[in-house]
Amino acid sequence: MPPAILCVAIKSLVISAINLFIRDFIFKSDVCPLLWLFVHVHVVAMAVKVKSVCILQTTLRNSCTFYELEVTVDDATWKVYKRFRDFFGLDVKLISHCGLPRGLLPPKILKNKSKKNIEKRMTALQEYMTCVIARWEQTPRDLLDFVQYEEHNVVGVTGLLTTAVIEKGERMLKSNQMVEFTPQQLHCITRRLTTEAPTYDASSGRPSSDIGHLFDFLCQVKKLKIRSLPGDVTSDTVVGTKGGFMFDLSLFKAVEFLAVCMVEI
Repeated sequence: MPPAILCVAIKSLVISAINLFIRDFIFKSDVCPLLWLFVHVHVVAMAVKVKSVCILQTTLRNSCTFYELEVTVDDATWKVYKRFRDFFGLDVKLISHCGLPRGLLPPKILKNKSKKNIEKRMTALQEYMTCVIARWEQTPRDLLDFVQYEEHNVVGVTGLLTTAVIEKGERMLKSNQMVEFTPQQLHCITRRLTTEAPTYDASSGRPSSDIGHLFDFLCQVKKLKIRSLPGDVTSDTVVGTKGGFMFDLSLFKAVEFLAVCMVEI
C-alpha cells in the first residue's frame, strides 16, 4: 500500500476510535444526548482538509478584477471573492511558513486586461490552487484563512446545532435536562452573532439555515454545563482562536444552574 494511502487509512482509524470512545463516554454518563452530534463534529474538525477550490468566473468591481472561488470542505461549499493580490499574499505566506516552492504562482498581468488574458490568468490560477491544495494532507492555517474557513466553519457548526435543537430541543426543555456545550461550540455561537451571514437563508430550504431556533432554545435553557471532553479540539487547532475560545453567555437568560468542568477560566 502506498505511504500516502496508508497515512490516510491510519488517520481515519484513529478518528473513528476517538469518536467511539467519546460516544461510549457520553452515553454512559448523565449527558445531554445532543452532545454526541456536537462532539463528532469537533473531533473530525481536528484535521481540516480543503477538498477543492474552483475558480468559476471573474467580475469587475471599480476597475478591479475579482475571481469568484467555490470552496469545498467535507460536504460544505461556499463562495469567496479574491483579487490577484490576495493570491500573491497567500503565496508569500505559504513560501515563508510552509516551504512552498517559489515560482508556482503565475505572474501579474500589467495593464493588459483583455478577456483572453484574464481567461488565461484564471486557468493558471486554477492550476496553482489545485497544486497547493494537493500538497498537504492537512490544510495549512494560511490557506484556511485565504478561503475564509473560520467564518464558514462557524456557520456550519451553528447550523448543525440548530438542526439538533429542531429535532430534540423541545423534548429536552420539557424534561429540564442538563445541556452541555464545549468552549468551541460556545465560541462558534458567539462568533455567529457577529458574522455578516444572515440569520435565515430562505433560498437554502434547510431548517438549519434559521438559527433563530438555536437562539430561542438557548434563552430557555435552565441547566447549563460547559465542559471540554477527551479528544475535543483545542484552540490551537482552530483558525482565529490563538487567544483561546472567547464566548458570551448572555444568551442564556433563564439559566438557574451553571457548571464548568475541565475548562480554563
